[in-house]
Amino acid sequence: MTPDTPTADSVPKATLFCPECSHSSRYDGDWTRTRSGNTVHYLCPDCHTEITSRPAPAEPTAAPVTELWTRWTDTVQMLQRVWLQMFFRA
Repeated sequence: MTPDTPTADSVPKATLFCPECSHSSRYDGDWTRTRSGNTVHYLCPDCHTEITSRPAPAEPTAAPVTELWTRWTDTVQMLQRVWLQMFFRA
């Protein structure tokens, strides 16, 4: 086995972890993303702790529509998680 071969115990490099609640997901997973200026903030979907901030990618010409769609989908995902937690909490 080479050092680059993933094992069953390994975690992909693209995984982010929340230091508060131990939530983990890929960087492009279920994190809530907010934008302020030229910075994108990644927030935990469970406890809303800021995980990291990164420079925003360069915007294409259709950026306002893309940003609006991203905000809308993030909001729908958050509302869905809240609804599921409220009604299906074990």
